[in-house]
Amino acid sequence: MQKIDILALRGTLLRACRAHIGSRVCFATVVALIFPCATYGQDIPAEKLMAMRAARAVLVEVDESYDDSVKVTGPFEQAIEAQLLYAGVKLTRDPSRAGFVIKVIVHGRALSASYGIAGAASTRSTLYTGATLFGSVSIESGNATVLEYPFEGRYPPPPGISFAPGMGSYRPSSAPFGAALERSMFHARVADLVAEVYGLAPLAKSLKTSDKLIRFSAALALVARADEQGLSTLLDELSQDWPGPELRKAGTDAVAKMPGVHNVEPLLQHLPDPKADLRAAIIQALARIDDPQVLSKLIGAIHANTSERISGILDALDARQGGLTMAMLIPLLEERGWEGSQMARARGAQLLGRLRNSEAVSPLESLVLNDPDEGVRVAAAEALAALDPCVAVGPLIRILSDYRSSSKVDKVVNSALSTMPGSCVTNALIKGLRSEETDRRTGSISYVPNMCAELLGLRKDPEAVESLLALVAATGTDKDLREVSICALCAIGDRRAMPILLKEVRSHLHGEQVVRALGSFRDSRALPVLLENLREPLEERIIGELIQAIADIGDLSAVEPLLAMAASGAASHDWNQQKRAFDALSALTDQRLSYDLKAWKRWWKGQRRKKSTQTLQ
Repeated sequence: MQKIDILALRGTLLRACRAHIGSRVCFATVVALIFPCATYGQDIPAEKLMAMRAARAVLVEVDESYDDSVKVTGPFEQAIEAQLLYAGVKLTRDPSRAGFVIKVIVHGRALSASYGIAGAASTRSTLYTGATLFGSVSIESGNATVLEYPFEGRYPPPPGISFAPGMGSYRPSSAPFGAALERSMFHARVADLVAEVYGLAPLAKSLKTSDKLIRFSAALALVARADEQGLSTLLDELSQDWPGPELRKAGTDAVAKMPGVHNVEPLLQHLPDPKADLRAAIIQALARIDDPQVLSKLIGAIHANTSERISGILDALDARQGGLTMAMLIPLLEERGWEGSQMARARGAQLLGRLRNSEAVSPLESLVLNDPDEGVRVAAAEALAALDPCVAVGPLIRILSDYRSSSKVDKVVNSALSTMPGSCVTNALIKGLRSEETDRRTGSISYVPNMCAELLGLRKDPEAVESLLALVAATGTDKDLREVSICALCAIGDRRAMPILLKEVRSHLHGEQVVRALGSFRDSRALPVLLENLREPLEERIIGELIQAIADIGDLSAVEPLLAMAASGAASHDWNQQKRAFDALSALTDQRLSYDLKAWKRWWKGQRRKKSTQTLQ
């Protein structure tokens, strides 16, 4: 593969972009192809690193261009010199004395905007009140680039300002390139270079400087390398307004990714900061610490925050894989009377459910029944359903029978009880079939048993069949409960229920379900009852299910009774009876012989002849 000269490529692309500095595509191309990603701890050969550290003088080369802005120079040498002083290194212009070269390549462009002149409503003029620049800062030693970092800065033209004649600048050279540089990551990249060559000691020394850019850059480089010496300084700077977007993002990202902070006081002190990006970063850093006391403090800070901050705190806690305890989360359920407190209670309930702790049952049940916010009640019900089924089933059944529940909560609870695994859930519902507790919502004694029977049907657990059969057979069973129990038996689909179901075919309440269940048994013993009822003047929906059930059973012994039924209907001119017989024959045999009795008889005679021939053979 042909080797690419990166430096030559960089020069070519930079020259090409000088005519298109406003193009974000061009800039993205340059950053992606020219400049390596700013990664920390890049490998430098040990011998070369020792030689560079031993150098007491460095040469700085600056290659800068600003399109139409003439005689513009940036304070790049001064900025580099100010940071190198803390490493005991000076600048030199003599290449023979330099241990290595720091090279800066930068290209900028003045940005203009149109403004109205004060006192002249129809007069507007163009001023260069903004600037943009990008480039890289690198270390070169022995004609090779050792480290290289990109940077970008932008100072957009202020909108909507007015000026009097004689104010402002019409010349690109007067554009605020210095402000764009201050907003860029240039100083931070220089700090990165210092850290890679000389270690963290020079950065720690520069934290006390009065220069805010050097102070910020040193703190950022330290925190990005998991050194807590710079944390307090970085937080202090981020709490102010001066850092531009690039610096703020780099700073907050570094704080958020800070692993295992030992001194958490600076983080806790800045947690109430009014700046949302800083709060979010601090929350993520605190939530990453595996210290119960720190997590408790973080949770305890919720009541003093707005809903937006609460969401960030709880999101960060929710992303943890462990370390949360009941003692930390229970207070969240008790938060009341301030903006966002309902969010704290709902998310607290969700976190409790994730703990799978049986001690959470009582507070969660209380939250479901007593919280004034329905969203909180639903969240608590979902959390309760996430606990051990054997522990949660009792409270869930009680919730369904409580007048303080709601339709949304009921939906959650019903879904949980119908799908939760374990015989303990089925047994609890079977026990509920005999409940004599008066429902506090409807005043009915049969509400809980009806509900339990319906849920047993949804669970389709054969373990419930005997109890449901006993309930249906008992003479004193409530009528509604008996109906629900029969439907539950149909849903379970166990053949033990067939004797009782055969007696319920004509029921206008559950006849369809009964017939459908009988068909699913695929048991020929059900055919006589199904064929008998096919002659009865039942509702069409039940007739349709009878025909389908006969087809599902698939026993051709039903053909002759159906032919006889069709013949009887023809003799008595009962077209409905004929149609039912012919429809059943078609569904059973998959033959399409229309409503021609003679054709059906010929077909059946042929089928029997074939069977006889096969038997003789």
